[in-house]
Amino acid sequence: MSGCVHCVYTIYADDLELYTDALESARKALTKAQVPTSQWPEEVQTKSSGAGEVRDAEVKKVEESVDPSMAAFLAYVQLVFQSMSLISRLEAKMRKKQAA
Repeated sequence: MSGCVHCVYTIYADDLELYTDALESARKALTKAQVPTSQWPEEVQTKSSGAGEVRDAEVKKVEESVDPSMAAFLAYVQLVFQSMSLISRLEAKMRKKQAA
Protein backbone atom coordinates (compact mmCIF):
# COMPACT_ATOMS: atom_id res chain seq x y z
CA MET A 1 0.00 0.00 0.00
CA SER A 2 2.61 2.53 1.04
CA GLY A 3 5.49 1.23 -1.03
CA CYS A 4 7.42 -0.04 1.99
CA VAL A 5 9.61 -3.04 1.28
CA HIS A 6 8.04 -5.19 4.01
CA CYS A 7 4.59 -3.63 4.37
CA VAL A 8 2.44 -5.96 6.49
CA TYR A 9 -0.60 -5.15 4.39
CA THR A 10 1.20 -6.19 1.21
CA ILE A 11 2.51 -9.37 2.81
CA TYR A 12 -0.96 -10.14 4.14
CA ALA A 13 -2.60 -9.51 0.77
CA ASP A 14 -0.07 -11.77 -0.98
CA ASP A 15 -0.58 -14.54 1.57
CA LEU A 16 -4.34 -14.16 1.37
CA GLU A 17 -4.21 -14.50 -2.40
CA LEU A 18 -2.11 -17.67 -2.12
CA TYR A 19 -4.53 -19.04 0.48
CA THR A 20 -7.66 -18.34 -1.55
CA ASP A 21 -6.05 -19.78 -4.69
CA ALA A 22 -5.13 -22.93 -2.72
CA LEU A 23 -8.72 -23.19 -1.47
CA GLU A 24 -10.05 -23.01 -5.00
CA SER A 25 -7.55 -25.68 -6.12
CA ALA A 26 -8.54 -27.92 -3.22
CA ARG A 27 -12.23 -27.52 -4.05
CA LYS A 28 -11.61 -28.36 -7.70
CA ALA A 29 -9.51 -31.41 -6.81
CA LEU A 30 -12.12 -32.69 -4.35
CA THR A 31 -14.90 -32.15 -6.88
CA LYS A 32 -12.89 -33.91 -9.59
CA ALA A 33 -12.24 -36.83 -7.23
CA GLN A 34 -16.00 -36.92 -6.54
CA VAL A 35 -15.56 -36.58 -2.79
CA PRO A 36 -18.90 -35.61 -1.20
CA THR A 37 -18.85 -32.07 0.19
CA SER A 38 -19.91 -33.43 3.58
CA GLN A 39 -16.50 -35.11 3.79
CA TRP A 40 -14.52 -32.01 2.86
CA PRO A 41 -12.47 -30.30 5.60
CA GLU A 42 -14.40 -27.49 7.27
CA GLU A 43 -11.92 -24.88 5.98
CA VAL A 44 -12.62 -25.93 2.41
CA GLN A 45 -16.39 -25.94 2.79
CA THR A 46 -17.73 -22.45 2.26
CA LYS A 47 -20.93 -20.59 1.66
CA SER A 48 -19.16 -17.89 -0.36
CA SER A 49 -19.12 -18.02 -4.12
CA GLY A 50 -15.35 -17.99 -4.48
CA ALA A 51 -11.92 -16.66 -3.69
CA GLY A 52 -12.73 -13.16 -4.92
CA GLU A 53 -15.47 -12.78 -2.34
CA VAL A 54 -13.13 -13.88 0.47
CA ARG A 55 -10.44 -11.51 -0.75
CA ASP A 56 -12.87 -8.58 -0.97
CA ALA A 57 -14.14 -9.21 2.56
CA GLU A 58 -10.60 -9.29 3.96
CA VAL A 59 -9.59 -6.12 2.10
CA LYS A 60 -12.63 -4.36 3.53
CA LYS A 61 -11.70 -5.47 7.07
CA VAL A 62 -8.15 -4.17 6.64
CA GLU A 63 -9.29 -0.87 5.17
CA GLU A 64 -11.74 -0.34 8.03
CA SER A 65 -9.09 -1.08 10.66
CA VAL A 66 -6.53 1.44 9.38
CA ASP A 67 -6.17 4.58 11.48
CA PRO A 68 -7.62 7.60 9.58
CA SER A 69 -4.31 9.48 9.64
CA MET A 70 -2.50 6.40 8.29
CA ALA A 71 -5.17 5.99 5.60
CA ALA A 72 -4.65 9.62 4.57
CA PHE A 73 -0.88 9.13 4.48
CA LEU A 74 -1.20 5.96 2.39
CA ALA A 75 -3.56 7.73 -0.03
CA TYR A 76 -1.04 10.58 -0.33
CA VAL A 77 1.86 8.20 -0.97
CA GLN A 78 -0.16 6.38 -3.61
CA LEU A 79 -0.94 9.70 -5.30
CA VAL A 80 2.75 10.65 -5.25
CA PHE A 81 3.74 7.35 -6.87
CA GLN A 82 1.04 7.76 -9.52
CA SER A 83 2.29 11.29 -10.23
CA MET A 84 5.87 10.06 -10.52
CA SER A 85 4.76 7.37 -12.96
CA LEU A 86 2.88 9.94 -15.03
CA ILE A 87 5.89 12.26 -15.09
CA SER A 88 8.15 9.40 -16.19
CA ARG A 89 5.79 8.51 -19.03
CA LEU A 90 5.58 12.16 -20.15
CA GLU A 91 9.37 12.50 -20.07
CA ALA A 92 9.74 9.33 -22.16
CA LYS A 93 7.20 10.68 -24.63
CA MET A 94 9.08 13.98 -24.89
CA ARG A 95 12.42 12.20 -25.44
CA LYS A 96 10.86 10.06 -28.17
CA LYS A 97 9.39 13.16 -29.83
CA GLN A 98 12.72 15.03 -29.65
CA ALA A 99 14.55 12.05 -31.16
CA ALA A 100 12.18 11.97 -34.14
